[in-house]
Amino acid sequence: MILDVLPGSELWDNLKGKFKPNWGKNSYREPEWIPAGLSKEFLIKAQEKAFRQFYLRLSVLGRLVRLIKIKQIKFLVKRLKDYRLIGKS
Repeated sequence: MILDVLPGSELWDNLKGKFKPNWGKNSYREPEWIPAGLSKEFLIKAQEKAFRQFYLRLSVLGRLVRLIKIKQIKFLVKRLKDYRLIGKS
């Protein structure tokens, strides 16, 4: 996941008063908070790279494909687009 500031975390406590969360935002797609020295684009590209490196390994991909049920395919395609693993969202 992209860095997310969650209540109860050390980061949440450190940012108290400096950060206002947007609870309606899909924080798994876009960073909620961007650390100094990094950019939104960098974090998004890093997430894409991490997902590709992990999920596109043959051993992981093979196990996932065996678990997919037909009725889940529409949701799966949406999530793959959300995480920018296929197409544009």
